[in-house]
Amino acid sequence: MRTRGFSLIEIVIVMAILAVLAVLTLPSFREHVLKGRRAEAREALLALQLAQERFRSSHPRYADRLEDLAQSPLTRSSLYRLRIAQADATRYTLEAIAQGSQTGDRRCQVLTLRLEAGAIHTSGRDAGGAEQADASGRAEGGKRMSAHRHPPQHPRASRNAQGISHGFTLVEVLGIGRAHV
Repeated sequence: MRTRGFSLIEIVIVMAILAVLAVLTLPSFREHVLKGRRAEAREALLALQLAQERFRSSHPRYADRLEDLAQSPLTRSSLYRLRIAQADATRYTLEAIAQGSQTGDRRCQVLTLRLEAGAIHTSGRDAGGAEQADASGRAEGGKRMSAHRHPPQHPRASRNAQGISHGFTLVEVLGIGRAHV
């Protein structure tokens, strides 16, 4: 008469299958988690951009220090350190630099938002400083990471009856949403 249960061989086989599955899936899962955390940096850069515009509305220049904007130098989970790399009367450059556990995201160590000549440029760089193909969190496949948008000339910009462009929201320009103004 046989008793109920599993033999040692059956348990070892199941453990081996689980180990193989873990080895195959964990690196991909970790990469997706790191990529998903970039949204926090994009959100912080958007908040900084809005604070810059508020500051500029009452000053002759953009702020060159986070203290002038009453903004924290860290994102809410402290995954990115924020800084104003450059600012003057007509343009600025904002950066979110990975730190802590996010430094494992080798493909996108620094996210940058630049306002220059009225156009917003976003980009990301890896640990070596090379521009990468996916700062926005969108599908990869050889697309350039840098986004250069001139809202009035863009084909998706909505136009009123007189043909005047309404442009995009800041959220859409940064690639976080798709809503039109």
